[in-house]
Amino acid sequence: MTRKLKVGSFVSLDGVVENPIRIAGSCFDEEAKEYSFEALADVEFLLLGRVTYEMFAASGGER
Repeated sequence: MTRKLKVGSFVSLDGVVENPIRIAGSCFDEEAKEYSFEALADVEFLLLGRVTYEMFAASGGER
């Protein structure tokens, strides 16, 4: 079975990949957060790095 790979990443102009709050600051508002949740709603699998996985695990899966 062929599957699609969707990539979503937050990258600053200087190439830093990290927390969107640190990159986008106040531009990452509730609307942006909701968009991010909707983008994840239809995926079957989620590939995370260690730090992101630990953040997700600590949140208990709550929105």
